[in-house]
Amino acid sequence: MTKTPSHATIAADDQTPTAAYAAPHTQPKARKAKKTKPRRRKGTGTIFGYRGAYRAEITLPNGEHRLKDGFETEELADQWLMELLVQAKNAALPELGGPTQCTLAEMMWHYAHITTVNKGGAPAELNRIGHYLRAAGLPLLKLVKTAGRKELVQVDWRHEPALPSAFEEHRDNRLAKRAKTYEAISELANTRVSQITKAKVESLESLMRQEGLSGSTIQKEIALLKAMFNKAIAKWNWVGFTNPAVGIKLDKPKMKFVRFTKKDEDALQAALAKCDNPLFPLLVEAAISTLARRESLLRLRAEDVDLDARTAHLRSKTGEVVIHLSQRAVEILRRVPVSADGRYFPMTPSAVDNAWDAARARAGLNHLTYQDLRHIGATYYVRKGISAHVLQQLLGHKTPKQAQTYVNLVGQDVLEALDRAESSATERGDLPPAIASSAKEEMNRRRAERLNAVRANSGTSGQATQERKEEAVADAQSGHPAESTVGEPSSSSRGEPAPQYVGSNVVPFARKVVNG
Repeated sequence: MTKTPSHATIAADDQTPTAAYAAPHTQPKARKAKKTKPRRRKGTGTIFGYRGAYRAEITLPNGEHRLKDGFETEELADQWLMELLVQAKNAALPELGGPTQCTLAEMMWHYAHITTVNKGGAPAELNRIGHYLRAAGLPLLKLVKTAGRKELVQVDWRHEPALPSAFEEHRDNRLAKRAKTYEAISELANTRVSQITKAKVESLESLMRQEGLSGSTIQKEIALLKAMFNKAIAKWNWVGFTNPAVGIKLDKPKMKFVRFTKKDEDALQAALAKCDNPLFPLLVEAAISTLARRESLLRLRAEDVDLDARTAHLRSKTGEVVIHLSQRAVEILRRVPVSADGRYFPMTPSAVDNAWDAARARAGLNHLTYQDLRHIGATYYVRKGISAHVLQQLLGHKTPKQAQTYVNLVGQDVLEALDRAESSATERGDLPPAIASSAKEEMNRRRAERLNAVRANSGTSGQATQERKEEAVADAQSGHPAESTVGEPSSSSRGEPAPQYVGSNVVPFARKVVNG
């Protein structure tokens, strides 16, 4: 008996119109695929099926939205979300544990390593930071360059070599004049940052003003604190911290107009001529003629200068600039023998400071600072008719504001000059002599001449003392006592000739003589 085929068989085998019509009505309806509901977890992201796999997305605490497709399993998507959350949590942790966990000195240590090290004026700022580090017992920081890369090295101030007595006395006197300021700095350095209030910062500013620090020095101190606190708020995730230095009113720095007459210049040149180091008078002249800062001139090398084109490539705190040289500046550099390391002026900043202090003391110009040389040069050029635009290029400034200030001040000075003699306008004197041999040989020769002169004067004085003593003895023997007491004769009057110094034997004795 033949079996009747089922509807499914007919639909598969029989392609007649009747079978084709009957097949759709006999098949069961296909179920619609259920949409995968996204699995949402508060604060931990979303995972849902997408194109045969899984998609994960999340909005991180900092507002960043992250999304990724193609996870084979839900567990892999979840693992990716957890890794993102851990990274976000670690990134959100405040630097140094936040303001409640670190002192101001520790904050400055951190700030110096990530911000100050990259500044053009890093040495000066490290010097200010050093006051807080020393007060907290931390090592000082010094900027060095290794293979063209800047880095900070630690300096243990507790094991520094002893200073000469004269310098130590000068430092102690300087600290004594600012005792309250350094006490306030010490207190702030050891205070938790969260406990530093606006009143404490204002107190520091007030003490600095009372003890005679300049407006510029005070402004730089408060500006350092303000910039550091802003950095912590913006980049260190110090949520909720308020800058305590904001809103402190400071006096605007006044433009310093240096009065430097012809008489002052003559006195300074006479004092510079007595310096042992023949490079220093030329350095002073270069500072006035080029308007360059001390650090820029000390780093100036022969490869940075084109005397024929009269240009010099300077490195300063504001960046690298190319300046044009006057004929006088070119002549100055021609008179300087380039040192073995390629520098024109192989001196240290401290050596320059010491030489300048001695020179201005001899000239009776104790009010004049080395930084004033830059002002003197700018004022001289403006008096000679240089415009603010040209002066801006010589100064290496990015804007003409500072140069225009010189022009305005000189304009006011012209009115005052009408009541003074015409000679009050400074005219430049002769340049220091060129150095024939090496700077070291010339310095030793000058020291020998100076010490021989000192010895000769000492010998003359000793001979006169000996004569007075002999007269006193004769009076005593004749019964007429001397009216005054005579001291011991000097060593040069005891029958031995005073030694003559030459360049080869002058150095050991010269160390005891304070001279520029």
